[in-house]
Amino acid sequence: MKAVDWVIELPDHIRFIELKDPDAQRAAPHRHKDNFLTKNLTPDLVTKFRDSFLYEWACHRMAKPIRYFVVIAAGSLDKAMLMERSDDLKRRLPSGNPQPWLRSIVQNCGVFSIETWNASFPDWPLERIP
Repeated sequence: MKAVDWVIELPDHIRFIELKDPDAQRAAPHRHKDNFLTKNLTPDLVTKFRDSFLYEWACHRMAKPIRYFVVIAAGSLDKAMLMERSDDLKRRLPSGNPQPWLRSIVQNCGVFSIETWNASFPDWPLERIP
């Protein structure tokens, strides 16, 4: 099973957070980095969410809505690419409450850069440590 990097329980929801840092100096070299960031990333993110969801569900820790956020620390991603990755992730999970489900699997999800994360979540700032 694959798991998200962090599972954080807050008073009103559970956050699944995944961090991808292909620009890190110690990151494994990826010959097809552009394909990873644009095409191959979403299936891996969906697998991590589903495996984490199943694990938490099996442990009876799923009483709150789940929000799944992915941070990609890659300088080559612009806001349009982040939005495209977010939309793709929402389609594949699925988010919301499709019929006939009585409960949603994920309440909200999104893909962020460090900059967009810090703008959206100023109380949870991220920064690259040299």
